[in-house]
Amino acid sequence: MFIESIELSDYRNYSHLHIDFHKGTNVLYGDNAQGKTNILESVYVCSTTKSHRGSKDKEISGIYNKNVARMKYIAQHFKNDKLKQSLLNEIAIRQIKNGINHITELENIYNTYVTDPTLRTAYKTEYDKRNIAVTGKLSPDFQAKDINGKTYSLKDFKGKYLYIDMWATWCGPCKREMPYLIELEKKMEGKNITFLGLSTDEDKAAWEETVKSGELSGVQLLLGRGSQFQRDYNIDGIPHFILIDPDGKIINPKAVRPSSPDAEKILNALPDI
Repeated sequence: MFIESIELSDYRNYSHLHIDFHKGTNVLYGDNAQGKTNILESVYVCSTTKSHRGSKDKEISGIYNKNVARMKYIAQHFKNDKLKQSLLNEIAIRQIKNGINHITELENIYNTYVTDPTLRTAYKTEYDKRNIAVTGKLSPDFQAKDINGKTYSLKDFKGKYLYIDMWATWCGPCKREMPYLIELEKKMEGKNITFLGLSTDEDKAAWEETVKSGELSGVQLLLGRGSQFQRDYNIDGIPHFILIDPDGKIINPKAVRPSSPDAEKILNALPDI
């Protein structure tokens, strides 16, 4: 159970501080001559400027970098451990709602200073909501259309292994993988595996032109940009490859690229391929 308030005295210019928990939102208030102030927001301001000798303060850019700066500031300046942990937990949860990729520094700070089991459980609950595309779990579903406008979803590919290529026509690295992907598909011909291209293109015409050119192999579908499927897999860069088993369970959410010397060996090692 959350504690209802934590009090401090004489922190900075405030004679009284307390943190309130309402409906899952933690707010730190302070009382001074100007009245009640949200100290958490004040921490956000003063922790995201960096002093440079001989120059004005320079504001730190980027939501993630700002949140890391805020957490460092709180870790270094707040002496009340319960308050410190509560604020660090609040900021960490706010951050992971933006995504869980590339948050190593944030997690290092969090794991160093936050030990309260209740707070850690709250963080893990939010993290797990965004960490659904992991090995052994059923894959998130998708809705994508072929060049004739027919809609497909994951269930249409059950019964075979599925090797998914997330790509786009404008993506140079994606195009460089294509010859390797075509060659890999030829080597796996007749085996229990489907090669599926899911395009993240916004420009439908560009995708259609590429598909009609005959330069691609496998099944080609237009998923579109910013899909839930892409968010579920926490994909922030393409090309990105995914390997799914015949039951729709994830084998590898970050599968080997076709250009890897090990790609054919890995696929041929799959049971009943």
